[in-house]
Amino acid sequence: MAIQKAGHWINIDSQAPNQIVKEAQANGTLVLPGIGQLPELQSEVVYHDSRLDFCGQTAQGETCWIEVKGVTLENEGIAAFPDAPTVRAVKHVNELIRAVKAGDQAVLLFVVQLDFVQTMTIYRERAPKLAAAIEDALAAGVQVVALDCEVTPATLKLRQPVTVDLTAPFHESAE
Repeated sequence: MAIQKAGHWINIDSQAPNQIVKEAQANGTLVLPGIGQLPELQSEVVYHDSRLDFCGQTAQGETCWIEVKGVTLENEGIAAFPDAPTVRAVKHVNELIRAVKAGDQAVLLFVVQLDFVQTMTIYRERAPKLAAAIEDALAAGVQVVALDCEVTPATLKLRQPVTVDLTAPFHESAE
């Protein structure tokens, strides 16, 4: 599912980010900064009272937890998460912090479902608690990574890193 904006495609399928992360891991193209490749990855793994998107082992044998968030909101070349209010995302970020404190690796992975932004941020006005939780996560050692995608009407594929800037201002378009 994709829509067109300013001559670019934006994938709007909320199920797609997890699917393409799993596909990229399976074909060896998922390389996370600070983590590298993950030889194995299990989906929907229970961690305490949450279900995180993925758990795997790094090449060094460390446990790595990954929570994936799809990003479809964009304005003036900046992508932002979330596109709607969310409580669950804060819970997941706190679980990633808990995993790092327990000695594991953890990644909050934003899959930017478009190809025309250089920066990704958190929509602070919509989700101030999430922004604060992500700042805490960074301080605790959680990797916060954004990858954009190559998008066509029928395909979606992880492409390249996008800068995560939690201080970038974001406002929705009046369109």
